[in-house]
Amino acid sequence: MTTAHFAPPDFVPRNFVPPRLFVTQSFRLEVLHPRHNLLDYDAVMSSEASLHSVFADHHDWPSPRMTLAENGNDLREHYAEFELRQGFTYTILTLAASRCIGCLYIYPPRIEPFDAEVFFWLRSGAEVSDQAVWVTLGHWLKHAWPFSKVVWPGREIPWSDWRSGPRREVGKELPDSVLTSG
Repeated sequence: MTTAHFAPPDFVPRNFVPPRLFVTQSFRLEVLHPRHNLLDYDAVMSSEASLHSVFADHHDWPSPRMTLAENGNDLREHYAEFELRQGFTYTILTLAASRCIGCLYIYPPRIEPFDAEVFFWLRSGAEVSDQAVWVTLGHWLKHAWPFSKVVWPGREIPWSDWRSGPRREVGKELPDSVLTSG
């Protein structure tokens, strides 16, 4: 999922080191990187229909005609955002890291009074339940991240309410020089 976010200076403290790996008893999170392209593309394209309901604001993603190269471009953007601390995207993998079962996105909030907005999706037929992943990620965010008010649009707040809330300006395109690195 390509998004264009710009993190406000206080999105995460300068001294905070975002985790690059989180391993549970059921799955593992790794920073989403272009090297995950094949696994990610398979998960995205096999879950196209369900992704449209997860990301109501991004109802056209993924396109049924999205190519592996286009997916790789998305992964480069997410990786650049991570390195610039503008947003933090993780691939959700099986414990053996042999199959992508979803993705997690942590972004600056577009609606007050939250300090992070979080989305995740799981592929159709994932080895873990949506509820179990949500509970585990919520606990991880509470204890490993510097956020006090995380919001899960589409889960805790209906999309219609999320779209109509008081907006902050957080969108900004990443420079091309950043997107070609990584």
